[in-house]
Amino acid sequence: MHILNTIMMSPFYSFGLPSVSNVLPSLREKHDEFMLREQVKRWANHKVMVKWLSRFFHYLDRYFIARRSLPPLNEVGLTCFRDLVYQELNGKVRDAVISLIDQEREGEQIDRALLKNVLDIFVEIGMGQMDYYENDFEAAMLKDIAAYYSRKASKAF
Repeated sequence: MHILNTIMMSPFYSFGLPSVSNVLPSLREKHDEFMLREQVKRWANHKVMVKWLSRFFHYLDRYFIARRSLPPLNEVGLTCFRDLVYQELNGKVRDAVISLIDQEREGEQIDRALLKNVLDIFVEIGMGQMDYYENDFEAAMLKDIAAYYSRKASKAF
């Protein structure tokens, strides 16, 4: 885990792909749909880098890490993104996604592929579990749906 963290925070990692420590400032300065696009791009880049680092350190992953009962490098890489980026921005991302869905309800055209890719991050960050999707997105979305239809019903009557 220490090796992967060291590499992801080093200038080596930013050779073509930004390190996790550079991702947050670029996401913080963007808002709404632009932030969502940037997060999807950064998440895709991160997954590619984790994949290649896992291949590069395959021997360590299969033998050294397995014998010490440590989590695999792929899992550690995803956990790094979750702990360093996702945890800070998931509320802002959730609000932007709900805003896009509200725009579509009002008849505006939205980028559905972007919406799907962002929701995939909520699912993938859970590494096989739906906990992050359910707790960080679905609960807020259900509240927004209830509020939206309450407003529509009160306007109708």
